[in-house]
Amino acid sequence: MSNTPPSPTHMRQKRYGEFVLTDAVRPGPGVPVVPAEGYRLSRFRDAETQICLPVLGASVSAEKLFDVFLELLEPLGPGSTRCWRRATTARPTATRTCAAGTSTCPSS
Repeated sequence: MSNTPPSPTHMRQKRYGEFVLTDAVRPGPGVPVVPAEGYRLSRFRDAETQICLPVLGASVSAEKLFDVFLELLEPLGPGSTRCWRRATTARPTATRTCAAGTSTCPSS
């Protein structure tokens, strides 16, 4: 028998329809938020330096998150990605600009 108290209901809910949360995010208790995929463009202005930076906020279901992340790197151009591997597969998820500019990832 475990001495760990059960987690609150809002912490156990992982799926909202077709949208799956990652382990890092949960709505607060009593917050009527239904997660959905989407994005928002905005700007951040640093109060001290007054530097203004563009911000992209996005909401993506967990099973699509890594692929979307890699797609967002593409506009940065060659050399912007490294050889990434999913923990659940042996195949590389990004094969461009891997070791020494080759198109395949080194064995590991």
